[in-house]
Amino acid sequence: MKLVAIFAVLAGLVLVGEAVTRAVDVPKEDFSTADDFLTVVGHWKSCLKRLIIIIINLNKPVDTDTIIEFTVTQNGTDEEVSKQNATVVAGQTKLIIVILVPSCYEDYWIYWIIIYKEKYWGIIWILKCMNGNGKKDPHLSTFSGVHYNFQGYCSYTLVKDCRSDTPSFDISADFRGRDSPTEPPTRMVAVTTRLSNGHTYTFLDDNSIWVDGHLLLDRSLDLRDNIGYVHAKDDSVLLELHHSGLSLLWTGKYHEASVTVGNDEFMGKLCGMFGNGDPERGQDLVKSNGMRTTNVTEFAESWVIPGSCPN
Repeated sequence: MKLVAIFAVLAGLVLVGEAVTRAVDVPKEDFSTADDFLTVVGHWKSCLKRLIIIIINLNKPVDTDTIIEFTVTQNGTDEEVSKQNATVVAGQTKLIIVILVPSCYEDYWIYWIIIYKEKYWGIIWILKCMNGNGKKDPHLSTFSGVHYNFQGYCSYTLVKDCRSDTPSFDISADFRGRDSPTEPPTRMVAVTTRLSNGHTYTFLDDNSIWVDGHLLLDRSLDLRDNIGYVHAKDDSVLLELHHSGLSLLWTGKYHEASVTVGNDEFMGKLCGMFGNGDPERGQDLVKSNGMRTTNVTEFAESWVIPGSCPN
């Protein structure tokens, strides 16, 4: 029965039980909709800010104020890292709360229970964020932690959504030589994010922001349809997309691009020089033709953008 319970966590991220105990080894039927009273889901709101968003949906308004207790433990242990209550006011059918956790690179189990109505409870499993990084001349690391060096001098895909032929995001970087455009040592001098809505956002090594080819004089911007934002601060520029949990942090001074993805829908379904997001180390070196390789140069070269190399 324990296997059934864990599967339910993985599949739906929503567990609703009739049992008073919070133990996960309860009968499968206890993971029903609990008379369709409510569902509770969670995901990363911002990896870099270490924020998890919890969404509570009730299928009918409550008659009285209802308190839900949330207890966060690290990686399913008994070590409690956070606890807070949320109150669903009488008449409400939806409530959203945000929980701050110590790190975005840890898995968390969030136990929730309705106070005074213990038959409604559940567990949300939040998987750690994935991070890919490239910096200086350039040293790169994939989402699974494979580290390699690559002295390219063209433009390359760092990471994109490869779930379909129309990626929701596509992040590329321009590699150029420090002293001569086509001679090592090279480094990233710009990163560009292309979104499925047709807009592009480019950050240069002076941290200037270009939107659809035009310089953004304001240092912050809310993206259309509230899908995310761009914000410049000190020596870095941050782009965040809400649904994917994607964060791009660009530090032009150090020629560094760090991409963090917090939505586990993308696990194994990304592509580019930062890998495919497969959590197993070394399994994410997938070339643009879909073939795996252990040769990092062959891997990186496959992600060159046609026509981007200097003559």
